[in-house]
Amino acid sequence: MRTRRNFVALWVGWVCGAFVALSPAGAQQSGTEPAGVFHGVGVIVAIDAEVPAVTLNHDDIKGLMPGMEMMFRAESKSLLAGFKTGERVNFDIRMPGYVIVGLQRRPN
Repeated sequence: MRTRRNFVALWVGWVCGAFVALSPAGAQQSGTEPAGVFHGVGVIVAIDAEVPAVTLNHDDIKGLMPGMEMMFRAESKSLLAGFKTGERVNFDIRMPGYVIVGLQRRPN
C-alpha cells in the first residue's frame, strides 16, 4: 500500500509540474492570466459553430504562448461564419479567457 501511495504522490507531482511548465509565460510569472488582446496567425483545424469554437494550429503568440494546436471559444457564432478547415487566418484573442474576438483570412 505504501508503494502505491508513493507512486500516486509522485505521479500527481509530475502532472502538476507539467501544467506549470506548460502554462503561458505571463501566467507563470504573475500567477494570473495576462490581460488584453493578443494577435496570432494560424490554420483552422476544426470549427464547432454550435459551441461556438475553433481549433487552430497557430504560430507563437507573442507575450502569450508558444505555437501549438489548441481549441478556442469564439465570441459569437457569426464570427465563424464562412470559414472552413485548412484556411490560414489572422486572429485576435481576448484575455483572460482565451476567447477569439477577431478572425480574418490571410491573403495567399
